[in-house]
Amino acid sequence: SAASVLSLTSPELSRARSAQESHVAELLADPAVLGVGIGAGASPGQAAIVIFVQKDKIAKRIPETLDGVPTRVKVIGPVHALGAACHQNDDLKSRLDSLR
Repeated sequence: SAASVLSLTSPELSRARSAQESHVAELLADPAVLGVGIGAGASPGQAAIVIFVQKDKIAKRIPETLDGVPTRVKVIGPVHALGAACHQNDDLKSRLDSLR
């Protein structure tokens, strides 16, 4: 929940951010992975790397932890740009491709 994420300490968020940055390219190389973020872990005050996987696709094996930070997998439907953001698709695709 949002309250859980807000209760994370700065060192815990920094640790999760560092692990996310170290592994985001390899995670996004899997066509089933739509995104990677940071959220609340299973324990109070614990951060987790949240990996968004497209429903109806099979993801490669996702480790239980990345650099000691637990992972959580969230299965979601396809992501589509809406409204004014549509004209930015090419720029966004270019930036996302550079992360892969």
